Amino acid sequence: MDIQGYIKELSELFGYIFSQVEFPDITPYIPYITSIVGAAVVLIIAMRIYNRKRAVREYLIDGVCIKITFTSDEKVGEQIRTLLKHIHEQMYLNSKSKLHFTLEILKKEHTAYFFIVIPEKVFTSFRETILKGYSFEIVTSEREKFIDQMGEEVRGITLELKKDFVFPVKLPSWKDNPINLSAHEWLFFQIVCRPRSTKWLRALDTYRNAVKKGRKPSGLTSGCCGGCFSVTIPFLSFLGDMITSSVHGGGTVSHGTEGQEDPQKKEILSLLDSKSSKYGFETSVRIFSRSVVKDRSYALLENTLSLVSNGDDEYNSLIVNKVVKKINRNTRSDLILAYLAKNCIDILQEKEISDIVHAMYRSTKTN
Repeated sequence: MDIQGYIKELSELFGYIFSQVEFPDITPYIPYITSIVGAAVVLIIAMRIYNRKRAVREYLIDGVCIKITFTSDEKVGEQIRTLLKHIHEQMYLNSKSKLHFTLEILKKEHTAYFFIVIPEKVFTSFRETILKGYSFEIVTSEREKFIDQMGEEVRGITLELKKDFVFPVKLPSWKDNPINLSAHEWLFFQIVCRPRSTKWLRALDTYRNAVKKGRKPSGLTSGCCGGCFSVTIPFLSFLGDMITSSVHGGGTVSHGTEGQEDPQKKEILSLLDSKSSKYGFETSVRIFSRSVVKDRSYALLENTLSLVSNGDDEYNSLIVNKVVKKINRNTRSDLILAYLAKNCIDILQEKEISDIVHAMYRSTKTN
């Protein structure tokens, strides 16, 4: 019998079975069912609004914007890396809090400004420890005013990692991609960061072990789901080892010629090792541009994107997740309140973040 005839007989069989079953009349209960479903939908919407409002309330009241002047442009990356380590230790390792902060750059015609926005509850200790040795000033109201005044000519993009977050980010040379701004043009870069515990390294270790055993781990650890995969992947890997052991009678399964190491596997393992760090951050990246010349805003975004995108398939880079064609009140609120987009969270370590910020800061600074 061919497959079509087999499916037809199955359909007839199930049709006969269900035709013999007497289902109760649910007509009297339809209004109640409708009410329950409607209430569930309203509850879900209300919870989403509440979570969004809770973030608005927290950052509208507690956000402090600090403009920092670096002692040397040549050492911007190193100084940012040091800042990130100290922030991670203060905001997570010591307090175990889940607060997040932002690193921001505003570039105008001949000047680049660096900002960090932190919760007010940690500002006092932040000022007394981390900010020692830096020249800084508080510009919270100026920042909010700037974002509130973003007009219709402003365009933006949100970014995400091209590959699984376990692969390190490699940037092209920012010196090869100079960005020149004219009068009345600017670029605004924002990377929202939340310190993570070292649990995200479990996914990295599992990925590394899979590569060592010759398995294909691709797609197991996307940045958006790093938290849950850091728990489930080790279990699935353990389950896979049990199955492999039972099939092959225990011991190690050989995936190549004994005594020879696959060069490609060795290179991948080296890449994964370079990602390892105890300073991991959930991140969400946004870039906005403004120009009075038609379509010039998009050109500025494209040029800026070239700073964090590369054609090297072995390494990671940032790609466009969403294009913001129109600025509205919600967009401005997301920027002011440093909203960490739940659908676009990637895990970066301190060196990757500092390299990205350094590239943005130096390449857009004209002399």
